[in-house]
Amino acid sequence: MRRKIEACTALFLVSVLLFLSGCKLSVVSADKLIRPPRSGAEIESAIEELAGESITLKTPSNPDSEFTSPLTLIDLDSDGVEEAIAFYTTASNNSSIHLNVLKHISEQWVSIGDFSGYGNNIETLSFRNLSKDMNQYDIIATWSYIDSKVMTIHKVSGTGRRAKLKLVCNESYTSMSYVDVDADGLYELFLISGDFADKSKIPVAKVIRVDKYNILNIGMTSLSRDIVAFENSFCQDINNEKISMISVLDYQNSDKEYGTEVLYWDTERSCLDILRVDGETNAAFSTLRSLSILSNDVSGDAFVDIPVQEQIIGSSVNEKMYNSSLTYTKWCELVVEDDVIKLRQTGNHRLYFTDKDYFDVDPLWISQITVTRNTSNETWTIETYNPENLDETKTLLVVASIPQENIDKFISSGYKQFSSYTADNKVFVYKITEDGLAFGISENNIVSVNL
Repeated sequence: MRRKIEACTALFLVSVLLFLSGCKLSVVSADKLIRPPRSGAEIESAIEELAGESITLKTPSNPDSEFTSPLTLIDLDSDGVEEAIAFYTTASNNSSIHLNVLKHISEQWVSIGDFSGYGNNIETLSFRNLSKDMNQYDIIATWSYIDSKVMTIHKVSGTGRRAKLKLVCNESYTSMSYVDVDADGLYELFLISGDFADKSKIPVAKVIRVDKYNILNIGMTSLSRDIVAFENSFCQDINNEKISMISVLDYQNSDKEYGTEVLYWDTERSCLDILRVDGETNAAFSTLRSLSILSNDVSGDAFVDIPVQEQIIGSSVNEKMYNSSLTYTKWCELVVEDDVIKLRQTGNHRLYFTDKDYFDVDPLWISQITVTRNTSNETWTIETYNPENLDETKTLLVVASIPQENIDKFISSGYKQFSSYTADNKVFVYKITEDGLAFGISENNIVSVNL
């Protein structure tokens, strides 16, 4: 048995941070190094004087936050003087987190703006140049309260004692990425937003741009009304004249099915669009699947691949199931050719038993095997497929989900274990028959990423 935990997953997660937390990570030049202050006592005292009571400094809670200090120094407006950015709560109200920006004027820290944030948690802090003034950096903060999240953008207006902190925008969101859809060197924000509990509101994806102290919605498209939650999201810049950005969104719908939306920025039409037709086949495609199988880099090329299910020829389940056939999951990569997006098979075909336990199917076997599932005893039987003479069917592989107390019984009958115990104290076992070995199935085809 081969216990297979794909090493590329770790590499992919790193690449996801590089691609998706901003698509670009160079946000401040060398002469604008961001650093925590050597001593925050003076800053803390200045905020307490403003608040009229003692305060507690707060740190961004999301480990993916680009900056995680409760006090951060940066020259936001290129006047040669560093501003201090602080998050805090007061003694009388420890559930409301404030953002305060202070300037060092005449040897004193002076508050130029205090903002009461959205929610009881500061998630992330980052700095980006979002407008045409290349010498000014915007403060982008994200806030959360229970299941809701809000993104705010602040900018410093004026200099010296006339400097003021201005709120540019506040936007509810589910997922956020930095993009540069028009390749002008300035960042835009790609946001997914929606109230999934209110079915009268359709989830949307949009791209917004900051113009001085205003925001412009430069592209928006509606997503499926049936989405109840997002499971996963990726965003990647694409070096193509007509398509500059691709976003992949894994979701769950109200029928407890899972699917993937693919969005892209059409530079020719300057709009955000959604992929409904496969450019390879010029036909509509469906990414709905019964298990929470999320988009991932299964091919190891640092670009996200999408799981698409395909019917197994001749497959069947017992009458307790509504559907009469089973599906493989074929993994597809997104490629841009002839200025259209195409889904191209990576050669990875898998029969998933759970989202982490599967039979790795050689593409050459696709038309030669079928699967029968018995839901009463939770077994999958992989057999040869001969549509002309079903009597010639040979059993190649049997996979079963069994209670852990029965493991010794199955092992004594020639089965092998290939997954760790699940939440319901069950385990997967398998047996490759002599016909299966002759067919070419090996232990390398039986995979669990639970171990």
